[in-house]
Amino acid sequence: GFAMRAANFNSASQATAAGAHANAFFSACFAATSATIVSGAVAERFPFQSYAVLASLVAGVIYPIASHWAWSANGWANPVRETGKVLFDVGALDYAGSAVVHVTGGLCAFWAVYLVGPRTGRFSHGRKANDMPQQSPVYQVIGGMLMWYGWFGFNCGSVRTLAEEHLITVARVGVVTVLSGCLGGITVVCIDMYRDRSRVRPARMINGILTALVSSSAGAAFIEIGVSIPIGVFAGVLYVWASDFMVRKKLDDVVDAVAIHFFGGIWGLIASSLFSTPTFLRHFYGESYKGCGLLYGCS
Repeated sequence: GFAMRAANFNSASQATAAGAHANAFFSACFAATSATIVSGAVAERFPFQSYAVLASLVAGVIYPIASHWAWSANGWANPVRETGKVLFDVGALDYAGSAVVHVTGGLCAFWAVYLVGPRTGRFSHGRKANDMPQQSPVYQVIGGMLMWYGWFGFNCGSVRTLAEEHLITVARVGVVTVLSGCLGGITVVCIDMYRDRSRVRPARMINGILTALVSSSAGAAFIEIGVSIPIGVFAGVLYVWASDFMVRKKLDDVVDAVAIHFFGGIWGLIASSLFSTPTFLRHFYGESYKGCGLLYGCS
């Protein structure tokens, strides 16, 4: 009997350690994502040494602080904070990092773009933006599809368990990730075709998809599947406006990282506070959680 209890204890200890290691690896991937958001924004202008310093600062200092605020057991914005007062008594509903990962990385990208200045030849007289040489649209689409595929790992993986009672949440999050991305890309294509006389630009379509994916991340586990449609459509509209805004301000963001991640992340956090349903919130945070989306009310 002693040997059996010892074996069970060792098995439980190993499972706990494995879970901690898995969570640490998953969190490290989120931290790396925040840092890589900046890289595309300042492409062609940063030496590797400078980017290494910036990436270390973002992933090692800035992101951990934001992550602690929203996701740590005692973070002041954690909806189920263990001790102390919670932000607005309900916390920030950021399931998979619209704010923690993407707003953080997007804001860092904004300041990097602002401080380093535009590429030579990007802007001429007045506010006119000149098109710069780009890579193959085929590579852009392939890269976008790979990122979309990876988003299932981020969004579905944020459930952090494959226990039977949570599998329906994983499935719903996956469908939300598909639908929101589709609607974001389609919306940008329709706007561009209307404005540019039927011209379709694959890179902007991909950026619309990514903006919608960013926006869906905050509330993917808390919303009804159909709500991913207006979230994706508005994300596409927001991307077009934000991209134009950056150009008007002569801020040279090579891959539109600020438009995608910063503005898309803000919309995602707003959308989760509007559309989250009490049933899904309690299923994720526990029956004692009292928060709810503004448009659904509490029950």
